[in-house]
Order: sequence, then C-alpha cells, then structure tokens
Amino acid sequence: MDDPKYVAIYKDRPRDIRQAYETAHKLLVWYNCNAMLEYTKISIQKFLQERKADDRLMKRPEFAVSTKTKKLVTKKLIGLPGTEAVIKHGLELISNFLNDY
Repeated sequence: MDDPKYVAIYKDRPRDIRQAYETAHKLLVWYNCNAMLEYTKISIQKFLQERKADDRLMKRPEFAVSTKTKKLVTKKLIGLPGTEAVIKHGLELISNFLNDY
C-alpha cells in the first residue's frame, strides 16, 4: 500500500446543492474512497443514505468521542464534531501531511 494522499479536491459551488452532492458521490465511487464529514453536514448524509451509499461515510474516530458519548452507541456516529480542538487537530494533521509529502 502507498502512503496516504489526496486524490481529489472539489471546489465547485453549483446553484443546486444536490448537484455538488452527486459529484462528491461520483468522486467517492471513482476513487473507491470514503469521506470524513463534519457531523453537522446532515444533508449530504441523507443524500448518500437515499442512494444506499452511506457506507462511503467514515465513522467518528476514537479520539473525537467524548467520555459522555462513549456510553452511547458510538459506532453509529458519523463524522467529526466541529469543535475547536478537533479543527486544530485536523489542521495540524494536514500541515504534517503537506510537510511530509
């Protein structure tokens, strides 16, 4: 296996958001990859669920699960919460990735 790498960046802002969701879905299928979303992005989650493609959404990683939430069924949580700590951690990981590759 190769080192992790970005395979696509999608920056279009169509008038109909469903067109953006469809393009994102096509990218996930084309590159055979999964997406890590912010937890509040409910619309795209529902869009992919309707198309039976919600297996393309990554579950919440262990580091982002609070001790209160661990008591719930955490394996069903999709995406990351948009907290300051999680955003800082993500930016740090992106910075490390760019410096390494």
